[in-house]
Amino acid sequence: MGEIYKAAHPKLERDVAIKLIHTFKASDPNIVERFQREAKVVAALRHPGIIQVHDFDVEGDAFYMVMEFVPGESLAQRLDRLDDQGQRMPLPEALRMFRMITEAVAYAHSQGVIHCDLKPGNVLLTRDDQPVLADFGISKIISDERLTATNDIFGTPHYMSPEQSFGREINAQSDVYALGVMLYELTTGTLPFNGNSPMSIVFKHVNEQPPALRSIDPDLPEAVEAIVTKAMAKDPVQRYPSAQELLFDIDKLLLTMTAGPMAVKPARLFICYKRSSSPDQQLATYLYEALMHEGHHVFIDQSIRAGETWLEEIDYQLRICDFMIVLLSQTSADSEMVKTEVSRAYEYRKRQGRPHILPVRVAYEGLLPYSIAAFLEPLQYIIWGDDSDNSRVVQEITEAVSGQLRQGIPAWVNPINQTRIISEDGRLVTDRETSPPPLPAFDPRSLKELAVPGGAVKLRDRFYVERDVDAQLKNQVIKWGSTTTIRAPRQTGKTSLLMRGIKFAREQNVNVVFLDFQSF
Repeated sequence: MGEIYKAAHPKLERDVAIKLIHTFKASDPNIVERFQREAKVVAALRHPGIIQVHDFDVEGDAFYMVMEFVPGESLAQRLDRLDDQGQRMPLPEALRMFRMITEAVAYAHSQGVIHCDLKPGNVLLTRDDQPVLADFGISKIISDERLTATNDIFGTPHYMSPEQSFGREINAQSDVYALGVMLYELTTGTLPFNGNSPMSIVFKHVNEQPPALRSIDPDLPEAVEAIVTKAMAKDPVQRYPSAQELLFDIDKLLLTMTAGPMAVKPARLFICYKRSSSPDQQLATYLYEALMHEGHHVFIDQSIRAGETWLEEIDYQLRICDFMIVLLSQTSADSEMVKTEVSRAYEYRKRQGRPHILPVRVAYEGLLPYSIAAFLEPLQYIIWGDDSDNSRVVQEITEAVSGQLRQGIPAWVNPINQTRIISEDGRLVTDRETSPPPLPAFDPRSLKELAVPGGAVKLRDRFYVERDVDAQLKNQVIKWGSTTTIRAPRQTGKTSLLMRGIKFAREQNVNVVFLDFQSF
């Protein structure tokens, strides 16, 4: 569909990819206006599984896009290399990769963007083996023009839906069909249809049923075959109505698969703990060494290399890890840095399905602050009392990573509120409140009326959590001649804390001057 060049962007100070798409319609103002309008939508997509578009325009007879540069091979090149070696991708790896691709497609569909040329050649693999979709949206912009002008079929015949072959309207279910073909290829190592010409392949997509997956590999789960059959239905009505529905069935499949095969690939683990705190730091170091010995890729802040930006590296490692192991002791439970890292991990889990957050209680049976408890998944707490528990904790983490996750919260946790919650009318909810809502905050499942905070909590929310620091600020802000500095990592609620302090000062008829210092 065009030419791709690697270039250096002087303002962004990074390598970028420039894609040129030559078309005889580049001089048509209507086509140009549509390209710019739809390319703007594509550029607004923000998902780790979709290549980032930095800029776009029209130059001469070509449309062009300036995109994120992803070093490495494409999924098509990976599959070809495996085929040359007489191998195919292991099923757990194939499903992991397909799930991430489907999640990215589902996100794009939710933003009104259709790909229309999904294929392994348009999936790039990062240095960490994460799939990233390229050519998102631009395919449909150009294909509609070509279909209108020449009545040609557009797309790649091996992955083309029957309706696409007829030049009919392309929608989300056309992408679902292509995803079905990709899953077929990933799990069997072969395409459903081949032929001597593009038209012969298109004919088979329209008129023939592909060989059943289990006729190629009887060891494949029946559920995989059922998913492919539904995704590749000739009639769009019989397919999954959306990529999101397909993703739902993939997730169900992954949950029912035995943990053994899924543990073949080492997991990426991130250990979150409070630095220079005992016994947190000693336990973190022990876990790092033990889990590395188990073959996992483990990140701990002590492994940051000289010259790297600390915050950027932390964010990057959170983005790529499969599990976050958070050590919760009496001191770390109130650590703003721990809260920030847990919050960031939760945001990535919402967007890309990982990391899972595994809480380890470190000689601490107390209640947790809402700002940590709200982000923890309803998994078991792993309990560490002293050094005699080291090997057991490693074993439980290994079991959790392999998929053997026990459900439930320890019975010893006393269900009372561990934070002060203020309702909209200003009423302070007592520590022994029993009427819902709100409910006890130690378990995120019991906080249905409280939206999980994504940083600062709005002052006019129905509920907001009052922390100990609120009381400290209220006490300080009304002292004559005092100066108070609020310092904390990003997205930890500094703004809402400041606004509450100012509101309280005004209620006490105290004049307050405040300055907002930002680091650039």
